[in-house]
Amino acid sequence: MAAGAGLVALPGLAAVASASGTTGFGVNAGSPITIASTSEDCQSYVVGASTPKVTLDTNSIFHSSAGVDYTLTLDPPATSTYNTRVCVVAEDKTGTVLSTLGEAEFDGIPAGGGFDFTYTLPSRFPDGSTQVCAVAKTQEPVNGGGADRKSNVECQDIADPVQPTPSAGEIGLSESGPQYAHVGDTVTYTFTVTNPGSVALTGVSLSDPECAAAPSPAGDYPSTMEPGATYTYTCTHVVTAGDHDPLVDTSTVTGTDPSGTTVTATADHSVTIIHPAIALTKTVSPASGAPGTSVTYTFVVENTGDIVLSPVTITDDQLGTVAVLAGLEPGVSRTVTKASSIGTTATTAAAIATGTDPLGRKVTATATTTTTPVLGSAGQPPKGPGPSTTASEGSPKTATPDSPKAANPDSSPVAVPAATTAPAAANVPRSALAFTGADTAPSLLAGGLAIAVGAALVLLSRRRRS
Repeated sequence: MAAGAGLVALPGLAAVASASGTTGFGVNAGSPITIASTSEDCQSYVVGASTPKVTLDTNSIFHSSAGVDYTLTLDPPATSTYNTRVCVVAEDKTGTVLSTLGEAEFDGIPAGGGFDFTYTLPSRFPDGSTQVCAVAKTQEPVNGGGADRKSNVECQDIADPVQPTPSAGEIGLSESGPQYAHVGDTVTYTFTVTNPGSVALTGVSLSDPECAAAPSPAGDYPSTMEPGATYTYTCTHVVTAGDHDPLVDTSTVTGTDPSGTTVTATADHSVTIIHPAIALTKTVSPASGAPGTSVTYTFVVENTGDIVLSPVTITDDQLGTVAVLAGLEPGVSRTVTKASSIGTTATTAAAIATGTDPLGRKVTATATTTTTPVLGSAGQPPKGPGPSTTASEGSPKTATPDSPKAANPDSSPVAVPAATTAPAAANVPRSALAFTGADTAPSLLAGGLAIAVGAALVLLSRRRRS
């Protein structure tokens, strides 16, 4: 509301039921005037042509905490007591109401041409305030009733106006990327630049020493970054064996606010460099034995890397899938056993353990065992000569002469094999007997011939002696 603007409405004022009320008001006229707060909206103080005329004016100097003297004049004077409401507001240089400073009702004003009152300004005005304005209206009855009478709007410039405090610029930055990486992997970082402040920024730029090239889109920075604006950039980095673990990347964004102040924000992201690895041992007990002998295979799988593996599988050429483990932590080992048996031939079988890290990379380890069957047992033919056979009856004996005659000095005792009788075969066919070596038929025939020749020689010798 500018001074001299005439009778206008107070725009944009909110109700003041819980506002300052009567704070700051005082009455210079004598009693019985009382001051009461009012919940009436200051916007209802519509000012228009009124008769009689109500005028509000002051010649005070306006500055913080000053007491302002106001004079309200009625023309023609009131012939009976009346009430008046007053509203005091702070405005900026455009006439926009920034705040209601005070609002009160004066009751029981004596008849006459007007009255004086004071209002003590606050110790601090709202930012941007350049003037204080007051408006009043009188209520019925004034000279016999009729509509409420409104005053002019009285405005005065603040001697030491509060200038708006320039808002400092703000800039924001966040950074994201993968959680894990291997040596040799390409890591992609994503940067989000924001202007969360209330003023525009210029000269915005982003830097990151780990980036292989300038964040892209390279050089695509706004000449002016308005409040609330957001821009996204990316860059890449190839992980090397010389990088720190974890690999911590730090980025920086800068801009300039309207006051020429440089605003800065930083962000960082950490990547853990992982080295997945796995080990496997395989043993068998016993390693040899007769075909069909039961054996136990033992598998020990260990996570020798620095990251969890999930899942972990063990497979074997001979046994198939041995185990599937849901996960294996670094430094942890698991033992798995599997039963089998020895075959009829020597067997070498390889086992493989496979683990998968969080990035999907697979690592493997292998181990082998050999089982050897021992032949000649469990009904298998032996490799060496068969067992010998010892007779239990009909063993060879030494013969003596038939009579106690003097021995012929020209002759010596003759060893005659005693007759032997083979035990009955119990009607067991020859084909059903176990084969133990070479065929004995030729040997038996030769033995019979030798016995017959020996007997003939003995008879011939006796005849000669007689």
